[in-house]
Amino acid sequence: LLPNTVTEALKWLELSARGGNHLSEYTVAKMYRDGKGTERDPKMAAAWFEKAAESDNAYASSPSRELVSRIL
Repeated sequence: LLPNTVTEALKWLELSARGGNHLSEYTVAKMYRDGKGTERDPKMAAAWFEKAAESDNAYASSPSRELVSRIL
């Protein structure tokens, strides 16, 4: 079943991210960065981008982290 709302999707993505799924970690980071399904939270976004990068997610490499650091 698909989530009915973006907020509900974020909840399930965070659960997956906490389980170590690097794609979910990156998606959660973007959702916090952009305020999708939650209030915009640059610090939380940075933490999830860092976690995704540590999990070898290519999209969460230094360019993404650099952009996040600029908005903090």
